[in-house]
Amino acid sequence: MLKKKDLLIKISIFATLFFLILFKINHSNNSEINKDKFLNKININKNINKNKSFNKSIFYISRHDGTIANFKTIGELLNFNVTSITPSYKFEERPKCFMEDKCKKFVKNICSQSDYVIISDIIPDSYIFLTNECHSKIVLEITNR
Repeated sequence: MLKKKDLLIKISIFATLFFLILFKINHSNNSEINKDKFLNKININKNINKNKSFNKSIFYISRHDGTIANFKTIGELLNFNVTSITPSYKFEERPKCFMEDKCKKFVKNICSQSDYVIISDIIPDSYIFLTNECHSKIVLEITNR
């Protein structure tokens, strides 16, 4: 019985020392990290040079107000020229030009004016851009909204 008691005491002392050492290591690392410059708060309006422009035009297609607002903000902060549209046809429908086989002209018009075409959330909306000639880079954006 005495051996079990001694063993329990030794284990509890060891565990206490172990946790104290871990606490000390974590505390000292955190205090060093907190002194680093990269943790200083960034004033986004002060640090972004609004005069610089990437001269990239983006055509953004989305059906969700949140993704549209989010992308417009990103585009504004990065000085991209963003044009966004919400398709007029319903989620389960195809565009009218698709039924009339006239999407080629629509796609050519969009792609001739844009460096990037970004289709957000509803991947079937990208079909007309993937099946017709488009020299813009096509990006499919998937979100977890």
